Amino acid sequence: MNCIHHPELPAVTSIYSAAHDWQRISLCKECSDKLHPFGRAFGTGLGAEAAAEARESKRYDEEFQNSKTNTKVRKYL
Repeated sequence: MNCIHHPELPAVTSIYSAAHDWQRISLCKECSDKLHPFGRAFGTGLGAEAAAEARESKRYDEEFQNSKTNTKVRKYL
């Protein structure tokens, strides 16, 4: 897949775009950096990168869930 704006560059990210009638479009690294200036969005990669990002996202979610305090209070201690 190639970038929709730069056909000579390979795509690194794929998104659904409202500007393109909610079709899935591919973006190169340069276009992706413009779209996400404050860091990357997890789970948006293509190919092998998508699996690695999904695992990383899952790990972050598990760390967050484990760090939360238990909100259920036992009736009998």
